[in-house]
Amino acid sequence: MAENSPRPSPDPEEFGERLKKVMEEVLQVVGGEYGKELKVPTSVETEHQFKGFGTGCQVSWRTRSLPFFGEDLDFGQGPFGLTELHSFGELSDFLRRSLPGLTVPDDQRLSLKQAKILVTQGILAVHRGVSLGDFVAAETTNYQKASTIPLNELSVSAPVEAFDCESEGPIDLGNGLVLRKLASEERTQLADPVIAPRSDQVPLSVERIKWIQWTLEGKAQLQPWQGERFYIPRPIFDSRLFYQVIHALRLFKKGWVSLAGMRVWREPWRARLSWDGFVDSPRRADPTWSPLTLTSSELADFLTFYSKYPHQSKSGTFGDLSTAISRFNDTYSHDEREEKLVDAIICLESLLLRGSRGEQSFRLAVRGAVLLAGPLGGRRGIYTMLKKAVGERNDLVHGGTPSGETSVPDLIELARLALRRFTDPPQAWSSKYFFELVDEYAVTNPGIPLEEFLEHMSDLRARNEEAKRKSPAIH
Repeated sequence: MAENSPRPSPDPEEFGERLKKVMEEVLQVVGGEYGKELKVPTSVETEHQFKGFGTGCQVSWRTRSLPFFGEDLDFGQGPFGLTELHSFGELSDFLRRSLPGLTVPDDQRLSLKQAKILVTQGILAVHRGVSLGDFVAAETTNYQKASTIPLNELSVSAPVEAFDCESEGPIDLGNGLVLRKLASEERTQLADPVIAPRSDQVPLSVERIKWIQWTLEGKAQLQPWQGERFYIPRPIFDSRLFYQVIHALRLFKKGWVSLAGMRVWREPWRARLSWDGFVDSPRRADPTWSPLTLTSSELADFLTFYSKYPHQSKSGTFGDLSTAISRFNDTYSHDEREEKLVDAIICLESLLLRGSRGEQSFRLAVRGAVLLAGPLGGRRGIYTMLKKAVGERNDLVHGGTPSGETSVPDLIELARLALRRFTDPPQAWSSKYFFELVDEYAVTNPGIPLEEFLEHMSDLRARNEEAKRKSPAIH
């Protein structure tokens, strides 16, 4: 086909015929004795080679961890490799000329890459038991969808694990993010070996999909082509916004919730051309925790909390709380009891020991007792819990034998309650004398609520400072 010939209209039937022809030829190579032993490459670096297409020819693929989408695949080694197949060239050329967005001026690398990805997907799908006909039919459907989607219309979707809400409708979170309940067929697709939004190895297991009811969705923009700098255009979006929602949910209410993955996958071929995501799958902080479920009234409260959370966690009343938030979230991903205990203590220290020097273990316990007494115990109970937990942490750090007396789930919950209060504090906590007054309150025990004491003493100190400023200096 001449370079300046008119672009043909998308033709699903012709696409299916071309893809089937390539796959039949390639499967002849990966069949036979080698095909019986074909393994899905999942190691850090694996290379597979096999003979075919004539004497001395070999086709290989190499992967560092993502065998599905072609980021590190290298077909075509040897004098008669995959890219030398006439049928492969026809498929690549057809894609380039029939789909908008697969053409870069004077360059056909995007269409070559998509063709390589399709063939790789086909090999692995057939190896898992998917029939060639079913694979071609699924990809033909994807081709039809791709033919109607402009290149720059990309959606990011992140299935949310272990979350549910009484509200059935989409939940607008602002910043272009929407929390949406998945339809049953969408959840089924998460386990489909042909059309699933793949992670680093295989489609999500059926057992894991039982925990997935909702997905977070946002938009991405494609980075423009810049000559040789990028092999393919890349999507631009802020993944931190997605994690921010999960972190806010964890602080708002006790429960096990996480992202099952994050990918540009709703427009099937745009995902494969532009970005292959990763999986964030933290384990439960404690086996007794249940999935996080919001009632309708809790949802309204969460939306109010979340609207303040990005500001309060970075530059609110207590400045940057990143360290505390990070260590709290580490309790979701670490396996060992000792690791989770250390994470929770560092989180609490990052919050409660601001501006303090000396006697830090004592101050942590005292301030925790004053500020966090409540559902987990009164002041004496919280004081004792923190003293024991710090003692265990010190034993661990210095090579001793920890007592094991601390309830780590309770300590993690205490860290959550502390973060919740520090990211959404009462007005009285905004006093610049806050920690000094908390220490004074603990010592004097004035018999009035803490907030009332803070307001009274902050006003008194401010008036005393103003009086000193205005009084003449005595020489």
